[in-house]
Amino acid sequence: MIRKWIKQLNKESPAPVIAELAGTDDWQHLLSLSENQALLLFKHSSRCSLSDMALTRVLNQRIKREAKAPLHIINVVKNKALSRKVAADLGIVHESPQVIVLYRRRAEAHASHNAITASWICSALQGLNP
Repeated sequence: MIRKWIKQLNKESPAPVIAELAGTDDWQHLLSLSENQALLLFKHSSRCSLSDMALTRVLNQRIKREAKAPLHIINVVKNKALSRKVAADLGIVHESPQVIVLYRRRAEAHASHNAITASWICSALQGLNP
């Protein structure tokens, strides 16, 4: 289901708007990208309906803020080790679903489960990207 959403949203946009992290090289690249702009990282479980609902909220917010904060997704079912590495590298507790605002190689903010809302995302991103 994630790949279907990513494909559809990227098809509707002139530039790719969502990327799925597949390994540590992707994670290291994402960290380097965060030096110059805030990024959203969504940790998604394809086995959890709450995660599906949270992802829908993130995707709706993502469309509204397209140029401001690129979205990256980790499928925690397929990439459990990567998901745990991200949490360890950032010094936060692993949760799923979870949204992390990544900026300058650190977690500026993170929320999980029902705390993931459009207003939370806007507030967390406020002032980070021009």
